[in-house]
Amino acid sequence: LLSACFMTSRSINLVIFGLLLPQQQEHFQWVYWVFASSVTAVSMLIIYFIAVSLAFPNTEASQLSKDQIVEQLSLLGAIKRREWAAIAGVLIFAIGVVTASIHNVAPPWLGMAILFCLLLFGSLRKKEFRENTDWPSLIYLGSLTGLLNVFGYFGLDKWISGYLSGLGDVMRFDFNVFVAILFCTVVVLRFAIPNTATIALCATIFMPLAAHAGVHPWVIGFILLLLGDLWILPYQCPHYQQFADLLRS
Repeated sequence: LLSACFMTSRSINLVIFGLLLPQQQEHFQWVYWVFASSVTAVSMLIIYFIAVSLAFPNTEASQLSKDQIVEQLSLLGAIKRREWAAIAGVLIFAIGVVTASIHNVAPPWLGMAILFCLLLFGSLRKKEFRENTDWPSLIYLGSLTGLLNVFGYFGLDKWISGYLSGLGDVMRFDFNVFVAILFCTVVVLRFAIPNTATIALCATIFMPLAAHAGVHPWVIGFILLLLGDLWILPYQCPHYQQFADLLRS
């Protein structure tokens, strides 16, 4: 529900981040991204809790006792050295991202350094690194980012924006109508194209158009992140398909 509100919550958010100009990227770091999306996040949470309370009312008290919790914790045992290393890595990365404007170390380099430390000290084994890393997603993300950079290098984004100059006027003078057009475009594309590809394709076209129309490109990218998760039929939502598979198994 809140994946669009956190810059590092999924790979497509980083693609949107990569389409921003360098000075815009310096501005929209992790903390400011959350701040800029906070109104949307709070609104969605309020609507979500109201909808859940109306659709799934539950007046039963929790049956989980303190003894059950203690027993489950005893079965888990003490935190292992590798788990402490993982916790430390997450905390160091989170602090490093939040304070990136102070030490000027880019988050990718910080993440790479933590990865090397985990491999060097044996907290992450080479076999685990090879087998448990989602390499297809990483290759897909790298290819997608490279494709978007190719668009910018050859000026294809500006060429497309030139043909959509009328839409830029709509964006400038009647933003609500533009959002409605964007909504219809995303809904139609989602019948044939996965959500990440739809967001990347629309961002490549509309974010440069926003810059020419005097609208901040991040606003368009954020709206695309929200609209890209909409789905009507089950095959459009991989999370629903995974949940349905779990129920059938």
